[in-house]
Parts: sequence; C-alpha cells; structure tokens
Amino acid sequence: MSFAGNHCLDFGYEGFADTLRHVGAAGIALCGAGANLAAARRPAFLEHGGIRVAFLGYCSILPEGY
Repeated sequence: MSFAGNHCLDFGYEGFADTLRHVGAAGIALCGAGANLAAARRPAFLEHGGIRVAFLGYCSILPEGY
C-alpha cells in the first residue's frame, strides 16, 4: 500500500502514526511513508510465484512540512 499522498496528515501526526502501526500489525506492505525520510523511501517488497517486485510511493503535491 502506498501511503504517500497529500492527505496522509489529515488527522495529524497521531493519526499518521496510528495508521503506520495498524498497517504494520496487519502485515500490509507499506511504502511512501514512515517515521522518517529513510523509512518513507524504503520500498515495499512483494513476492509471489518466485517473482519479487519492489514498490515505491512518492507524492509531489504536499503542503510544506509534510
């Protein structure tokens, strides 16, 4: 799942952190957001049938400070 987007902080930093925690607990591969820039840039890897794919999530439409 990509969480990179201009609405990722609509419910503030607490909602952002809650979402990251719940997505991780559900075992959903997440990209495009994280606790810091390095984590947000980390790809999400999925593998099926011996094929491994990396997903990246980026957004260029963000308010200042996101």
